[in-house]
Amino acid sequence: PGLEDQKYASHLWMADLTGGARPFTHGKASDGGARWSPDGRAIAFVRTQDEIAQIHTIDCAGGESRPLTALEAGSIACLDWFADGSGIVFTYRAAPKKNPAARRVTELWYKVEAMGYWDGSYAQIRAVDLHGRVTKLTEEKNSVGEVRGSPDGELLAYTGVLTPGGEAELWVMRRDGSGRRRIPRPRPTPLMAVHP
Repeated sequence: PGLEDQKYASHLWMADLTGGARPFTHGKASDGGARWSPDGRAIAFVRTQDEIAQIHTIDCAGGESRPLTALEAGSIACLDWFADGSGIVFTYRAAPKKNPAARRVTELWYKVEAMGYWDGSYAQIRAVDLHGRVTKLTEEKNSVGEVRGSPDGELLAYTGVLTPGGEAELWVMRRDGSGRRRIPRPRPTPLMAVHP
C-alpha cells in the first residue's frame, strides 16, 4: 500500500461496567464526538470520510450507522440531542472555498486554532431533525464556541465571540433560534453545562 492508504482513523468503542470494551464502529472513516440519545437507544456522532464531516446515528445495539446530514465540507462540533430526542443541535463552520498559495494578512487575528487560517467564516449553530432537515439557528458575524440544550428542551445556551480576538460571552435563545439574549457575567469557561 502507498502512503495515501496510511491514514489515521478513530472509532467509537463500547465499554461495560466490568471493564470490557469492544470496537463499536469500523472502517476507513474517523468517528468521534459521540452523544447518547435521551432515551438511550441511539448514538449520534461525527463521521469524517474523505475530509468531509457529517452527523451519523447508530442504534445502541449496533448495526450500520445512518447519515443524518449532507452538509458541504466543514467542521462539525458540540453535538447535543434535544431533550425530546427529536433532533440534534450542533456547531458548523463551512470549509474555505479555496486555499491560496500566498495570503495577505491585514489583521492581527488571522488564524484559528485547530481550524487554520481564518477566511471570514464563523462557526454557527445548526439543528437537524431525525429526517435530515438542517435548520440554521444563527447566522451572525460572530463565532459560536459551544452549544447545549436545556433539560426541558425549550432553550439553547451557547458561548459566542462577538469580535475577532474577543472573549466569549454566554447567550441563551429559544430552540428555534428566536429570543436571543446575553447572560451577564461571569464569563463562561470553555466547557459549560445547563443545570436541570
